[in-house]
Amino acid sequence: MRAFTSIEQSKTLAKILPIGSADMAYIPSAEDDEGNTLYTAEYKSEIVIDKDDKDIINCWSLSALLEQFEDAAGLAKDYGFWFCYDNRKSCYTKHYDNPVDACVEMIEKLKEKGLI
Repeated sequence: MRAFTSIEQSKTLAKILPIGSADMAYIPSAEDDEGNTLYTAEYKSEIVIDKDDKDIINCWSLSALLEQFEDAAGLAKDYGFWFCYDNRKSCYTKHYDNPVDACVEMIEKLKEKGLI
């Protein structure tokens, strides 16, 4: 089970959430044979981040994502799949095999509805 957002999800959430809410970051670590940058995810408390470094991508752990809900939504598991729900608006996500994916979808929905 993945414990933090993917690079693609991180880039999307960086447009929605305060960057200070990200508790992790993808740090460039190497290049593959085709010259593509490879990244390592690390907790921000364990690294020094240069704010001007455009190669660093902020990301969120599952616990940091759940903190964004502020009681606007919840996370549940049913029949082996994760989903998020909002009792006030009867809004819920698709079912996912990873709770991070459900949380990212719910944050996007809550933002669309102006709830975060």
